[in-house]
Amino acid sequence: RAPSMDLEAIDHEPSCRRTRVRFDRCLPQVLTRTRSHHAHTLLIDPSRRSILYRPFSILERPEVEDIRQWVVQRYIDRPLLIDGRKFHVRVYVVAIGTLQVYVFHRALALFSLHPYSPTELQNLYAHITNTCYQKQGSTDDEPFDEERAVWLFDEMCEHAAALLVAEGRSPDELAAMLWRQIDAIVRETFEACIREAGYTPLCNAFEFYGFDFIIDEELHVWLLEVNAGPDMGQTGERLRNAVVQPLVNGAVSLVLEHLFPDDDIEPTHDDDAANSSLFECVLSDGSAHSR
Repeated sequence: RAPSMDLEAIDHEPSCRRTRVRFDRCLPQVLTRTRSHHAHTLLIDPSRRSILYRPFSILERPEVEDIRQWVVQRYIDRPLLIDGRKFHVRVYVVAIGTLQVYVFHRALALFSLHPYSPTELQNLYAHITNTCYQKQGSTDDEPFDEERAVWLFDEMCEHAAALLVAEGRSPDELAAMLWRQIDAIVRETFEACIREAGYTPLCNAFEFYGFDFIIDEELHVWLLEVNAGPDMGQTGERLRNAVVQPLVNGAVSLVLEHLFPDDDIEPTHDDDAANSSLFECVLSDGSAHSR
């Protein structure tokens, strides 16, 4: 488990100087907690950007002025690579009422612009896989290539299964193994939120979330972050109809079923049933469930 600390509680002074003092005061605590993981890189994820940070190099302090909050977590430095590039998996999740949680089983794989190198931490285009960041790094000599940067999850599994011949798994078997881990992590995340006093789902409301995961070379799935109000434009033009349309149509059907359980609602599209079948219910009224 990646250790995390909410540094907001250390000091509530809003000045940049106080921010610097708070960071300097908390970093040794973080390093002490993570001393058993001294071989790993830490990721300091502030509210505005991510910073790669090598433990025990306290003199190499990143610029953190005017940032009020951080999460510190272990950086997965041995990710599964395809064509030498790192990627993360974007999974869309719908939470309905109090509380049903559905995982949309048509995900994206978002790739880095440059080949991955665990020692070149300054080349963020080899480490950060967000589509918007990759577009910023494109040039006339190396333009952003949507087909190279954004794949369907199933396309990624086909390539990964071909690379992992020794594992003896078909693409479908690999996808099923990864989805079991993803579904379990989403469920555990919401179960943890339910226990927090500040999280209060509303009975007649629903929310979209974007869960970002990374897969390591041993095929373990790790949660990177959860985005409220996720950017669905990351699908790009090529995959929009394959992802966004069934996601929205299927989610609307699920929400209507929840709000009007006793009514016969005419399907808005002929393929509504097929879209709904792409969702896996991992939590129902606060209890683990499988659709």
